[in-house]
Amino acid sequence: MEEETKFMLSKKIDLTQVPIERKLLYILILGIVPFFLCCIVQYARWIELDSLTLRMQDTLLQTKKKIEKEYNNKYIRKKFLHSDRFYIVKQLESYKPLMSERDSLQSLLAGGFHHDSLRYKKRLETLNSESNRISFTEHSVKNYSGVKETVEVLAHPVEVDREDIKVLLNRIEGIDLTMDDVIENRPHLLVSEFSLNRTKNVFQEVYQLKMKLLKREYLKTHDKTS
Repeated sequence: MEEETKFMLSKKIDLTQVPIERKLLYILILGIVPFFLCCIVQYARWIELDSLTLRMQDTLLQTKKKIEKEYNNKYIRKKFLHSDRFYIVKQLESYKPLMSERDSLQSLLAGGFHHDSLRYKKRLETLNSESNRISFTEHSVKNYSGVKETVEVLAHPVEVDREDIKVLLNRIEGIDLTMDDVIENRPHLLVSEFSLNRTKNVFQEVYQLKMKLLKREYLKTHDKTS
């Protein structure tokens, strides 16, 4: 048995006995294997290159966002650096809502007897009272790096009409509708809460307004050092 095995191992392969079809198959396999190996290596390189490209793009995007954020912060800081700390008092709390209704009630009462005069007087007293005066209270104050944030909340709901809403929102944005011009030295004001509840009225549709503002003031000392 051992002699037979040694004979088979020592026996040389006679290529002349291999069919031509099998020879072609062997040659084809030997040619395809290196090609597939090259494809696998190249594919791995493509994946690595694609991953590197994505990381570079993400880094560039984050860098761009950071630059834009820093630019916007500097722009906003410069824009609101010299803001008027009494802006809310001057521009919002000084505004009297529902003036058209007050004028109408006063005209009706001045014209003499009216069957609803008692109701009109009561309504006019309500509009002229402190209960319908715009008044903000400070709820919290926080100091960050060169920024002071104050939460300003409307002390109580105030009745307003559509024109009042438009005027108040424009003044928060620093726009004077009477002059169609920008109000100078306004602080950075953000509306954080805003709600309107419609109520019935003698002359027109009115709303109960609730509002909360976030006021940001930028410190001059920080601006000089930055």
